[in-house]
Amino acid sequence: VQVKNTGTISAYIRAAVVANWIDVDENIAASVPEGYSYDLTCSSGSWVQGTDGFFYYLLPVAPGASTEGSLLTCTVACPEPREYTLSVEVLAEAIQSTPASAVKEAWNVAVDGDGKLSVN
Repeated sequence: VQVKNTGTISAYIRAAVVANWIDVDENIAASVPEGYSYDLTCSSGSWVQGTDGFFYYLLPVAPGASTEGSLLTCTVACPEPREYTLSVEVLAEAIQSTPASAVKEAWNVAVDGDGKLSVN
């Protein structure tokens, strides 16, 4: 997963990930079905997960450019035959990179002298 900055100014990117188990009728399971599991991890050093659950891209992304590397690696464990499929949706948002106070106030993160985010 990569995220493109479709705006006209450099921006910081963060993403929320929503994962659900879906049955053959496209219904969302109310809870994790027995024997099913998944693990989502950041697959690039450019992304970090904050304590708020969001995934943050650490550097500003230029207009028209995309984040580098893939956001996530996902591993799935499930019984055979499969009755459910994992659906993973990535919801991204962006905020202007200048002034740095904009991202600090909106997302409660710090920005160092090189423009790199520091996320709790």
